[in-house]
Parts: sequence; structure tokens; C-alpha cells
Amino acid sequence: NRPISGGVSGEDELHPLHITSYGEGDLPVLKGDLRIFQESSYNIVFSDVHLGSRLVTLSGNNLIFEDVEFGDDASLQNGEGITIRDSITVDVARDDPVRGGDFFQPHADRISGLYMAGNDGILLEHNLWDHNGWTDGYSYDGAAEDGQAPSKFSHIVYLQFDTRDVTFRDNITMRAASVGAQLRGGAFIEDNLFLHNNVAVNFLGGEGHLSEGANEGNYSLFTNNVVTSAQFLDAIQIGAQSRGVDDYGNDSTLLDNIITHLADP
Repeated sequence: NRPISGGVSGEDELHPLHITSYGEGDLPVLKGDLRIFQESSYNIVFSDVHLGSRLVTLSGNNLIFEDVEFGDDASLQNGEGITIRDSITVDVARDDPVRGGDFFQPHADRISGLYMAGNDGILLEHNLWDHNGWTDGYSYDGAAEDGQAPSKFSHIVYLQFDTRDVTFRDNITMRAASVGAQLRGGAFIEDNLFLHNNVAVNFLGGEGHLSEGANEGNYSLFTNNVVTSAQFLDAIQIGAQSRGVDDYGNDSTLLDNIITHLADP
């Protein structure tokens, strides 16, 4: 049950295929995973809909998601011109361990609200990501019956080293299992709120910065952001707690930001 068939595309950038809704009430739910793979799709706009299951794209250019409610995690890879605006992703976590058994495994069961890799030209603007990568009532050892425990492998937003030309603006990321926004290829990061995360934000990139064999990334500008109310989630392989800004890039600029207030000083 795929909302669009393989290889379906809009005519061009000004005349896209537009999947939307009208009228009043709750957003209509598109059931079934939205998958763009095997055959690429181009020039598609999704607006005013609820994606009931996973979003997975392994190719495809000029894809826009606006006023969309994401009901599960989104993984977008190997495309150009990807926009997510005015959208919401909350309460993303696994229902059961992917390998079965009685315990969630920190690495095998990792999940993020948004994962991107191999993309060029990314706009993430006016979005809310909240409570991704873990379940309330979890147990320290990750017992499946108590829900998914957080770990250092699950994040809110996770962009790989090979993402380029990234703008991350006017977003709220809050209550992450680990990092609120991990922007490994570098980014333009402006006017965001990072609230109650174990780690607020992590960015790398810059000419000459190589890590894990990745290509050189973009320089980062981190400006007019607010980081506050640190989180102390604890579990097996939790990673950092109560950490603000991790800048591992070369020649990054940090300007006019507020970083303040531990949740448990």
C-alpha cells in the first residue's frame, strides 16, 4: 500500500505532483510506508497530510514535505533539493526489538526522528521534533516490556557526514534520546530552540575536516540559537548527558547564542 508508485514524478519544479488535502478536521492519514527507491521520483510535494508509517527515500530530487505530521521515522538518502517545513515528528520509538528477544539493543534498535545521508541541498525549517528514540517508563537495562530505552545511537535529527548545503532554521528539537540535532556535514544553523536534550546539538565539517573516511563538509554558522534545560536520561550505552553544543568542525562561527540552565543543577 504505497501512496505513490515507483518512478512517479511531477512535470518539473514549477509543476510538481502535489499530494495534499482539503476541508476541515484532522489530517488524512496516508497508510503504508512511503518508499521512493528502485526507481527515482522527482518534483513531488506532500502537504497537509499525516504519514502513518515510515518515510524511506533512497533516491529522488526536489521533494518537499510541508505541514506534514510524521507518524514514524523518516530516512531520506541520495537526493538533491529536500525540504521539510512546518512539520511535526513526535513520539518516534520502536514497538519491539528488531531482532526479537526480551531486550532492546542500543545499536541494533537505534532510531531517529529524521535520518539523512548523501543529500545535497537540504532545508529544514519551522519544524517540531519531540520525544524521539525512547519510550516513557523504560527500564535501564532496556527490557522490551517497559518500552525502548534511550541510547547514544538514537537521536532527533541525524544528518551524516556526506550531507551538503544544509540549512537548519527556526526548529524546535526537544527530549531527544541523545542528540537533538547531529549535523555531521556542517550546516547553517539559525534561530533554533534545543530544549531538554541529553546533547543539544553536534556539528562537524569545514575544509580539511575528515572523519571516518567522509568527504570534506561545509563550514558551520551557529547563530541566534537557544540551548536550555539539559536532560539526564540514563540507560545502558547512554553516551553524554547534560551537554550543550559540540563543535567538532573547522573554522566554525558561533554568534549570539544563549546556552543556559541545567534541568538538575
